[in-house]
Amino acid sequence: EMLDSESKQPATSNDWEEVMNRDILLKRIEFGDQLLPSASMGTIVTCDIIGYFLDEVEPVQLNVEPNTTDLAAKKANNVPFERVENERFKVGEGDAFPALELAIRHSRVGDRFLLRCNHRFAFGYNGRDSTIPPNMDLEYDVTIVSHLRENEIDLNFVRAQIDALLRLNSGKFNIPLPENLDDEINTNHDRWSAFEDLSFRKEAGNRWFKYKDFQRAARAYSKGTKIADDYFKSIDKYQNSKSELVKMGEDGQMQINPHYNVEQDQTTSKDDDRDLVIFLTYVACLNNLAACYLEMNESLKARDMCIKVLEIDPYNLKALFRAAKSSLALHNYEESEVCIQQLLQLDPDNKAAKIEAMKIKKAKKEYNHRSKEISKSIANKLFASSTLKNSNNSNHDRKSVTEGPENVTKTEEEVQQDKKSLKSSQESKQTDEKESKGQVDVMNSIEIATNTGRKTSFVFLLATSLVVLVLSLVIAVFIAYQK
Repeated sequence: EMLDSESKQPATSNDWEEVMNRDILLKRIEFGDQLLPSASMGTIVTCDIIGYFLDEVEPVQLNVEPNTTDLAAKKANNVPFERVENERFKVGEGDAFPALELAIRHSRVGDRFLLRCNHRFAFGYNGRDSTIPPNMDLEYDVTIVSHLRENEIDLNFVRAQIDALLRLNSGKFNIPLPENLDDEINTNHDRWSAFEDLSFRKEAGNRWFKYKDFQRAARAYSKGTKIADDYFKSIDKYQNSKSELVKMGEDGQMQINPHYNVEQDQTTSKDDDRDLVIFLTYVACLNNLAACYLEMNESLKARDMCIKVLEIDPYNLKALFRAAKSSLALHNYEESEVCIQQLLQLDPDNKAAKIEAMKIKKAKKEYNHRSKEISKSIANKLFASSTLKNSNNSNHDRKSVTEGPENVTKTEEEVQQDKKSLKSSQESKQTDEKESKGQVDVMNSIEIATNTGRKTSFVFLLATSLVVLVLSLVIAVFIAYQK
C-alpha cells in the first residue's frame, strides 16, 4: 500500500499498532533488513519524511506566508504540507518531536511506516512556525535511509560541514583540508568525532530555531558548546600554548591568538590548524545561543554569550550586533552604543546595524529626557515640602506673639475673687493629699497582710511535705521488714 507523490489514501485502522494508546499509532508499510541491528540510544537516524494534516484547518487561524500554498487547501486535497529528505535525528537527544522520536527508536535501515500522532505528541498547542497550526494532529510517511552508530563518522557529512565553514570564512582563515579524509579520520578519530557531534548539535539547533522553538534550539546549541569545551580541555597543548591559533586561556575559555598567521607561522603544523574547524563551529554555537536568548527575552544570558564570543574573536560582527541589542534591552546605553559603533567601523554598510544605532540613539535620548523630568519632579516636591514647613513655623510664631491677656488692669473685686479661688484650691489640694496618704496606708497594710499570708502558706506546705516524706520512709521500711 504505497503513497502517491501528491496524495494519499487513508490506511485501514486494523493495521495500526498502538505505540502509546490511541495517541500514537504506527503502520508498517515496508520492512528493512531484519539482520541489521535496530536503532538504539545515541544512533543517528537519517530518514525521508512526508507530513500530512489529520484535522481540518481553519485558514483564518493561520499565519500563512504569502509565498506558501494555503494549508486548508492542502488538507482538503490530501497534499503534504512538507517533504524533507535526509533529515538527521540523534536518538535520545530530543532532536525529533516526541512521536517521531519513539517511532525511530527501534527502527531498522529500509523500514517504511506511517505515523499518526495526537498534537500533544507533535507540535502541541503552539504549532510550528507558519507550516503547522496549533493543536494539529499529524500523519507522517517515514522512510529510514541510514543508521550511524555512536563513535562512527559520516565522511560525507564531515566534508559538507568543512566546505560550509570554508565558504563562510573565506579570506579570514586558511583551513588546510586533509588529502585523504579516510586516513585523517583513522589517525585523528577524536578530533573528527568531536567535530561531527558538534556539527550535529548545531544542525539540530538550527532546525528548532527555524521552527521558532527557541528553548529546544538553545538546549541543542548548549550541548554543542560543551562538546567543544570537553575536546579542547582534553588536549594538553591547549592549556599552556601561546603560539597556537586556538588556545585555552587562564580563565578556562578558548581563545584565538590575534597575532597568529597560518601562512607565516611555520612552527605550527597543519595538524594543529585543523582544530580550527571545531573552534569556528563552537563560536557559531555561542552566537546562535545568544540569538535564542534574545528571542526568549533573556537579555542578560544573551549578553554573557556575546561576551564569550568577543573575548575569543573581538571582531565578530554577529556577536557585536547581538551584544548591542542585549545591552539596549538591559538599558545599558553606553555599552550598546560602543558595540554598535565598533560594528559600523568594521562594516559601514551594515543596514541592520544602522537601524539599531538609530534605536539606541532614540532610546538614550528618551532615557535622558525621563531622567531630567524625574529629577525636576523630585526637586519640585522637595521645594514644596520645605516651603510648607517654613510657612507653618511662621504662622506658629505669629500666633504666639499676638496671643496674650487682653485686659492688664483688674478691679479690686476681681483681685479679692482671685484670692478666694487660690485659697480654695490650696485647701482642696491639702484634702487630696490626705486622702491619697490614707489610700497609700491602706495599700501598704494590704500588701503586708498578703506577704504574711504567703509566708504562712509556704511554711504549712513545707511541713506537710516533710510529714508525707517521713510516712513514706516508715512504710518502705515496714514493707522491707515484712519481706
